[in-house]
Amino acid sequence: MATAPRAWAAAAAAPLGWLGYIGYVGLRTHNPVGYFHVQSLWGSRFDFGRYTAHTFKHLIVGHDTLVVYVTVAILLGSMLLFLFCVLNGMPSPLLAYCAVLIVMAVGGTHFFTSKPRFLLLAFPLLLPLALHLGRSRLRTIVVLLIALAGVSLFYGTYLLTVSHRALWWEDHPPGSGASGARRHDLGTDGPSPVLHRRLVPVLSRSGCLSFAGATRPERPS
Repeated sequence: MATAPRAWAAAAAAPLGWLGYIGYVGLRTHNPVGYFHVQSLWGSRFDFGRYTAHTFKHLIVGHDTLVVYVTVAILLGSMLLFLFCVLNGMPSPLLAYCAVLIVMAVGGTHFFTSKPRFLLLAFPLLLPLALHLGRSRLRTIVVLLIALAGVSLFYGTYLLTVSHRALWWEDHPPGSGASGARRHDLGTDGPSPVLHRRLVPVLSRSGCLSFAGATRPERPS
């Protein structure tokens, strides 16, 4: 119990870097909420999970690419791991830390296939599994690590050579049926011309626009 205050202090200090960056963007954009304004131009906001729920429904009644199914599996897996941590009596500061990260990942809209990377910081969810694995036989550990490495190699290769959508955004949620819905690979096509015209003035005024090729991207032929 003597370490509890220090643990809570560590959990409270965790978001200070993010808050500092929000302040920095606010100074550069001359707007206290400039960070959220730039995020909204990308269509990124907190909608309490409506977008995530819509995507889940889309996968039940329709179909999509493998990367979307893997994202759903990771989200559901993180929730099950959180429940497992609660049942195993994980310290409250770690539970609070992981709960905030899960809420942020599930409650955000757009960039659905980027949600797994938002959960990378929720590594305490794996601590109970690590404890159980530590009691396993060496052969079990070796087989598991080889299997995980194989799955990681396959999925990474799939993202680079087949999917081309390791990070993409869309004008409308999957399965919305909205006309003109488009998906863009941010690694190749960049943001759409409409989005580009909205972002460039904001970033230019703030001095944040310092990357090469800031002109309007050409549409692929």
